[in-house]
Amino acid sequence: MTEQPQVDLAHTPPFRLGAVEVRPATRELVGPSGRERLEPRVMQVLVALAKAGGEIVSRDDLIESCWEGRIVGQDAVNRVISKIRALAETMGAGSFGVETITKVGYRLIVAATPFAPPPAPAVQAAPPAPAGPARGAIDRRLLIGGAAATAAAGGAAWWFYKGRKPDVPEAALMLHAKGMEASRIGTVEATAQATGFLQQAVALAPEYAEGWGALALAYQNGLYFLADDAARQAAQRAKAAARRAIELDPRNASAHAALALDIPSYGNWLGAEQALRKVLELDPAQFEACSALSRILASVGRSRDAISALEPIARQTKLEPTIQFRLAYLLWVVGRLDESDRIIDEAMDLWPRSYQIWFTRFWLFVHTGRSTEAIAMSRDQVRRPPGIPDWNFKLIEDTAHALLTRAPADVENAVQANLEAARKGAGFAENAVEVISELGRVDQAYAVIDAYYFGRGFTIGSVRYSTQQGSYTPPSRLQTGFLFTPPSTALRAVPRFGQLAQALGLTDYWRKSGKTADVLADREQG
Repeated sequence: MTEQPQVDLAHTPPFRLGAVEVRPATRELVGPSGRERLEPRVMQVLVALAKAGGEIVSRDDLIESCWEGRIVGQDAVNRVISKIRALAETMGAGSFGVETITKVGYRLIVAATPFAPPPAPAVQAAPPAPAGPARGAIDRRLLIGGAAATAAAGGAAWWFYKGRKPDVPEAALMLHAKGMEASRIGTVEATAQATGFLQQAVALAPEYAEGWGALALAYQNGLYFLADDAARQAAQRAKAAARRAIELDPRNASAHAALALDIPSYGNWLGAEQALRKVLELDPAQFEACSALSRILASVGRSRDAISALEPIARQTKLEPTIQFRLAYLLWVVGRLDESDRIIDEAMDLWPRSYQIWFTRFWLFVHTGRSTEAIAMSRDQVRRPPGIPDWNFKLIEDTAHALLTRAPADVENAVQANLEAARKGAGFAENAVEVISELGRVDQAYAVIDAYYFGRGFTIGSVRYSTQQGSYTPPSRLQTGFLFTPPSTALRAVPRFGQLAQALGLTDYWRKSGKTADVLADREQG
């Protein structure tokens, strides 16, 4: 074995690993979540891996250069490697990591490798970014790979360039734009692609505050598609990226929006609303803050105000499927059906097989006396959204048929099918409450409500529909907007609704905010 030089921290100059600046002499890492001082051995191993320039470093080499060749157990090396991996996640937002090569050694992986020099030269003092075309060079395969995810956004990236800072490489701006486009499409694939784009953007431009703010928002958007530990880790990354953005620019609205989105809104609607309104004081058209404020207002029954909350971003929402289906839904709730139909039909032309758009179109047909059109839509297998099991289509067809005929046998069949489906996921339970209520079975609708909110009767998991679709509604994000829709009218007509509103904290919100639900205010005035 070739004798390995000892790692001398005092004489190793600072270098960068993706989003993190490494300062060996002071044993510090400075990254998105702040500053941390490392144990000497951990810093030595990190330096040794970085000096290898992406090549494999054997366990024996690490022992020779970092432990002075002393005999140490495997646990000692494993502990240090584990510590570095943890730091990569918490300090670097995942922009570098350590790969284990079984029975060989370890290799440092830096997320910025398609754009930046390999780690070995970076141990030297980091040179200034080169001028000319090379400064904006970018791995075209990365952008081509994400084209399918971002094409639906219609090339709206131009507006990211309006306030371009001269010290931000063009490649970082392009990745930022692509990342934000993908982040707003609202699918698991596009959201993952968005995170990848934005991680690359901040690795290329570590001082770009808006890039860090956008990354924080991408992590927040990704929570919809994650559960348990994965969701908690993503939330931590979102906060770390937001803090880094605010460190660079204290008024960065994207970062403040990401932190506001981290506040649980279920049962805390007023606090979450106030946090979002503070973000909008910084930027009245901050997209995610406007969108989230609209969701909160809809959750407390303020559907008209929820529509108004989207007005500052109206131009941007034209090509955002997640906003379009929600806007169509809200317009229907407040009785503006012609506008609702126009928006969802235009969205169907743009995203004909988006499950969000497709199911919104289906249920708008069903709940407005057009079950025949809904059933025909479901039976057109060529145009169905992919990834949905056949039994799900049978469920919604049986429901539409029962609402069309109102025959006792059809109603009983649909009620039982929806009660069974409610046990499969939170999204099914929300649908079940509406359709069972509309079918006139209020007590059974409240049985689903008891399970959904209070865990009484049966258990509903956090999965919305299926693990294959990959979306989740944990207890901190339970929804209440469906309690204020036209199909739920029968629920609100019984005294039990007042008790439910009290238990959920809705009554407290209405009292403290001075704003009640539209349907309740209209009833009092009528």
